[in-house]
Amino acid sequence: MECASRVAAWLVAHGAAPDGVVALQLDRSLEQVVGVYGVLLSGGAYLPLDPKWPVERRRFMVEDAACGWLVAQSAHAAEFAGWFGGAVLALDDARRVPEPAAAAEAGADGLVAAAERVRPHHLAYVMYTSGSTGKPKGVQVMHRGCVNILHAACSHHGLDLEARFGMMTPYVFDISFYNIFCSAVPFI
Repeated sequence: MECASRVAAWLVAHGAAPDGVVALQLDRSLEQVVGVYGVLLSGGAYLPLDPKWPVERRRFMVEDAACGWLVAQSAHAAEFAGWFGGAVLALDDARRVPEPAAAAEAGADGLVAAAERVRPHHLAYVMYTSGSTGKPKGVQVMHRGCVNILHAACSHHGLDLEARFGMMTPYVFDISFYNIFCSAVPFI
């Protein structure tokens, strides 16, 4: 959680707020999960991008979702140079998140303030359809829906603090939210 908190502090220091969409372009890794948690801790909503998708698709999604921030490994962040005007965080090693002076100033108080602003009707994440009927369409998922499905799943499956979950699906699919967070539900 310390790494995710540093990502969140960086985002808050750069203006992330409830319903602000943060693009995540991360390979399957620890950094991917840290990025997701960090965005949610900042109060923002995440938009997962697969680095293997065509650049045109990713660019359309980032522009359509009005992303103001990008969290990506350095190799992938370079693809956004020249057209993305938002703040960019290179997340190559989750244990070494850069901490600019503004993030240090935001600190724990900034994260608490961000968390206090988030309400059930705020966005948690945005997923895009496959685009098989034309352009991909963004689906906005609110916190209330996420919490409801996670609580129902834990209740149905009898999950407790000893439960372990594997990340079975890529984070660009809706069900990945369940994979990432179901093991954390007993803490919610």
